[in-house]
Amino acid sequence: MSFKRHILGIVSLLLYCSCSDPSKPSITVVSLEWNSIDLSSIPFDLTSGIYLEGDAILKRTDSSISILPIHTSKLLIKNGDKEMHIETVPNPLFEESWENLPLDSIPTPLTKDEYIVFQRYTKYKLLNQPISRLLAEEQSFLLDSIQGKTAFLTFWYYGCAPCMAEMEALNFLYQKFENNDQVSVISLFNDSIKEKEGKLLFETKGYSSDSSSRYKPVNTLLPTIGNSKSLASALNVRSYPTHIIIDKLGVIRKIIIGASLDPEINQKNILEYAYEIEKVKTAANIGYK
Repeated sequence: MSFKRHILGIVSLLLYCSCSDPSKPSITVVSLEWNSIDLSSIPFDLTSGIYLEGDAILKRTDSSISILPIHTSKLLIKNGDKEMHIETVPNPLFEESWENLPLDSIPTPLTKDEYIVFQRYTKYKLLNQPISRLLAEEQSFLLDSIQGKTAFLTFWYYGCAPCMAEMEALNFLYQKFENNDQVSVISLFNDSIKEKEGKLLFETKGYSSDSSSRYKPVNTLLPTIGNSKSLASALNVRSYPTHIIIDKLGVIRKIIIGASLDPEINQKNILEYAYEIEKVKTAANIGYK
């Protein structure tokens, strides 16, 4: 066992340590690791919802929540006027030199465990970054499209099975906010788009079994920007689909990666995305802490 792995095992044991002040319950988690927390260890009712404040990804099941902290900042679990503090300790496998790497670079050599941590870091490191700093001048049209609005951006391509399976649910999301002038839901398609008889046709890049045409219709209602590979690269999109929620100030607040092949699961996920959009919109209106 390497020294780094030995330390990681020790650090992981900190997960359920309690703060000495019982009036301010606290736990400690490891950055860039999925930390599972049993709901019974949280000293207040979560049936009415949960809000995680800070640079982290949250997943919830019926019996636990999992938190992936991106940075070593303090986190806060909130439910109404109840809250629990979360301290984040550095991941011993993380290297500070990764912070200065170009977006498409991978350091070598890496062990399997180091590569997993690196992948987590690169997927989510743009959280809370202003999008204007990431786009080249010729990409600034995207800023014009979302200026002053909470934006939900979805990146996809034709041959992506989960992307296609999620399309109906995304249509529902678009319709929910279609008449809301504070929210913009936009599709960013990797390849080219043509219009024929008032319908959009999407380049298949050889993913369609029908060789008569490489442009096919897709059941999408979303306003779509074609040839978006450069935008995907600028925003560090490496997996598809990827959804990014940006607040009205142009700051990236949520990054959601992946979708299901099961339409029912996608529909449930979309309800969560709608909730996240509303939460980001409200937080931007009152100001982030």
